[in-house]
Amino acid sequence: MTRQEIQLILHEGEGYKIEFKENSSGLDREIVALANASGGSS
Repeated sequence: MTRQEIQLILHEGEGYKIEFKENSSGLDREIVALANASGGSS
């Protein structure tokens, strides 16, 4: 991923597929939730 791509993501902010986190506590649950957002299964 290029620096320009990262800047674009940061500029666009959070959305349906991107969430910014301050710490990694509970990160595993967040990853599963995002993976299941479109009807997937864990």
